[in-house]
Amino acid sequence: MFVSLLDIKGDEQILDIGGTSAFWLGTGYESNVTLLNIDRTGDRVA
Repeated sequence: MFVSLLDIKGDEQILDIGGTSAFWLGTGYESNVTLLNIDRTGDRVA
């Protein structure tokens, strides 16, 4: 898993676009992650 390659120090942050908190659970980086998920359901055309 690529998480083992991360070297996040102190107050450094990770911006995870489209990710979920479940991915980061148990990695030790939970407090360093900001999730960005934009609901674009209104943009869909039927």
